Amino acid sequence: MNLTHALSAVLFACCLAVPASFEVMGGSSDPIPPATEDILIATQGEEPSSLFDILSAVAKASGVQVHTDFEMTARLKATPSGFHRDFTLSAGEAWKVAELILKQDGFVLSALHMGDAKVVAVHNVDDRRAYGWEYRSVSVEDLDYVAAHPSFLFEVSVDIANLDVQESANRLQLYGLDRRLLQVLRVGSKDLMLRGTGSEVSSVARMLLETNERAGERVEQASKGPSEDQSATDDC
Repeated sequence: MNLTHALSAVLFACCLAVPASFEVMGGSSDPIPPATEDILIATQGEEPSSLFDILSAVAKASGVQVHTDFEMTARLKATPSGFHRDFTLSAGEAWKVAELILKQDGFVLSALHMGDAKVVAVHNVDDRRAYGWEYRSVSVEDLDYVAAHPSFLFEVSVDIANLDVQESANRLQLYGLDRRLLQVLRVGSKDLMLRGTGSEVSSVARMLLETNERAGERVEQASKGPSEDQSATDDC
């Protein structure tokens, strides 16, 4: 699969794939803590759950503080959950479901601080102040964790030594990537930096790693020359 076809497949997968199960990234200061209790999503009655209610409940159950300004709080409170019946959100899926709902309505999250005090900020994808967003630095070994948090902001450096870095960056930019959700930056001669939401970062990073590995295999095979069987065939 060449880079063009791989990119098309990944962009399609970004829209359809549901993130994998939650996996904690190594290091006590790194993980976004999971919820410790189930959460009721209310859609009936005089006060159905808004995005603000859902995020607040998940954050409270996880021991996380949510930082928003007055305008953002008003937006979240004015946005309904989109569900049509009451149901209980299990603790293990609380963050994943809440993030998917938030992202669908144009909101993303950043982990401002994940030490003893854990603080999460909410952003609107159309906010012109995006240059000040906080991206959590991870490595390619953390991609399962990144995929489990589709609306959190991450950055990862991907080594693609077997590919042309500038061509890869240009192709990514041409394939309709939403720059509000994923930025592609060239870092040196062998790496691309991906900055964006967990679902986009994990999908594109994995695609680049796979494409780079296949390119390396082709280079290695070419350096060995034709196989003995092929040479015998050519001699006939």
